[in-house]
Amino acid sequence: QKQGIKVILLEDRALAHASRIANDYLAVHHIKKLDWPGHSPDVNASEHAWPWIRRHITTDHPQSTCEQQCEQQ
Repeated sequence: QKQGIKVILLEDRALAHASRIANDYLAVHHIKKLDWPGHSPDVNASEHAWPWIRRHITTDHPQSTCEQQCEQQ
């Protein structure tokens, strides 16, 4: 904004985004907010990748049972 760039924040309706403190911060800094449905894949292309990533991580690495095993994985 200081450089004259118009700022519009795009975020879903997560509770943290709807908190009073978050909204107050945006108001103080004159940032407009564009609400978007939660878990909307058209906002973030990486949303499509998460199921694939989870599947491959859990296939290659079974759930850790201790800190040492977690560090090794």
